[in-house]
Amino acid sequence: MDNIPYTTDYLILGLIVVFAIFGLFIASMVIRYRNLTHDARMIEQLGDDSR
Repeated sequence: MDNIPYTTDYLILGLIVVFAIFGLFIASMVIRYRNLTHDARMIEQLGDDSR
């Protein structure tokens, strides 16, 4: 039983890294959605101005 390595620290570090990457992914999706809605409003406004 003494040969079992203690890897809890690596588990915690791995989970922190995974959740950080997931958080960055979610933030990226939010920013992209905001930019998309802004661009869509801009296109509609340009279409209305040209009439």
